[in-house]
Amino acid sequence: MAKGEERNIVASKSPLIVGGKIIGLVGSFEDVTLEVRHKEEIAKLNEELTRRVYEHERLMATSAVAIATIHLPDLSLVEANDSVYEIMGLSREEAAAKYHHSLSEFFAGESHQELDRFLDEVHRAVQQKKPSFSFSFHFPQVKGSLWVSGAGSFSAQDPSDVVVVYRDATDIMETQRRLFRSLKMKRRKFQPYRKKTPA
Repeated sequence: MAKGEERNIVASKSPLIVGGKIIGLVGSFEDVTLEVRHKEEIAKLNEELTRRVYEHERLMATSAVAIATIHLPDLSLVEANDSVYEIMGLSREEAAAKYHHSLSEFFAGESHQELDRFLDEVHRAVQQKKPSFSFSFHFPQVKGSLWVSGAGSFSAQDPSDVVVVYRDATDIMETQRRLFRSLKMKRRKFQPYRKKTPA
């Protein structure tokens, strides 16, 4: 104890020998309270980091929605779960070999305007200083395309990274289209007849 506070010390003691007889005890100690507290803090941080990494890996592995981290300056895919590649219509290895983790390469040709639509939402969020944004666009596949819908947020670790969570929304979009067409047809069908009057 020192000044009413419990302290951590490292002590060493040895006998004091004079003329072949032990006449006393010599000792010293060092206050290591700060070092002990730092070690405890590091252990807690490591434990928290391990827990977060485990939860992140579990989410990435089991999620039914696509989760990806995109590095905005070069539009590279930093991290992606299996659902991202399922929506692409490729295996992880095929996508890496063919597109080199580059969204610019994946969205080449006519599909590039779809990537531009996504980037417009990102830039709008940046201009409005919003931490997140939503998006939906036509997503190319090896065979055809589909609609995806989701949300993105800027990474706390690196603001030039954006984490996106999205899913295949083709069925929803097609249902909305059919509903819109149906309502349009009903309006046409039930419009009252108006007799044209000569001018």
